[in-house]
Amino acid sequence: MAKGNTNRIDELLASVTTDLMGDGQATLQDNSIRVERLLLEMVRPDPVQPRRVLPEPIHLRFHNNHVTPTQALRELVQIVQIAARQRGRPFNSVLELLPKADDEHEEETAVNLSPEEQLLHDLVNLAVTIRDDGQVNPLTVVDVSQGVTRLFRIETGERRYWATWLLRDFISNYTGDGMIPCIIIPERQSSVFRQAKENTARSGLTAVALARQAALLLLTVHGYEIPAYAVGNDFYRQAPLSI
Repeated sequence: MAKGNTNRIDELLASVTTDLMGDGQATLQDNSIRVERLLLEMVRPDPVQPRRVLPEPIHLRFHNNHVTPTQALRELVQIVQIAARQRGRPFNSVLELLPKADDEHEEETAVNLSPEEQLLHDLVNLAVTIRDDGQVNPLTVVDVSQGVTRLFRIETGERRYWATWLLRDFISNYTGDGMIPCIIIPERQSSVFRQAKENTARSGLTAVALARQAALLLLTVHGYEIPAYAVGNDFYRQAPLSI
């Protein structure tokens, strides 16, 4: 991506103001906003989320309902096992990805991690933190329930969602109840701008993810219908170019 394009994207993201997001304090005072512990099975990531937690092929397979959350993570673990074995770092348990306290080469090893290894390492580290300290920050989810079927779409906090699944299904001695704390927002109050603020506040947003984020904001501002299913990069290319 050209440097000029990156700067324009940064300017667009920086322009996401309180006016665009709405009055945050008023939102928090809205009686329709509530905090609940939800079953993991009732929560789903946003398929159009510009930041991809899982590798793109797994992301698409998951959102097209070809794999379950557990199967998606198993695919990720298998990919990382292959990459780690090729680099002379085989492992059986995901906990082996975490450095030992007396590992003098921890920093050097981290530099040489493949992107998939780094991703799984970060998710395992987050999962262990949730296990040991509890989940301090709830997810923000949008209530998209239909009839008696309760369903919630993640607005912010997808990494915590996947870390909790990882903790439940891939780390031994899990003692949780399969639930996750969430701030529930009515669908009419969902905001891609709030999601953008969360994304840009976190580290590791790639140039591609930044481009997706800018495109999603532009599409929203120009009244495009944002789908509720997984999309490829062609969807984001529809964004008007008048940045």
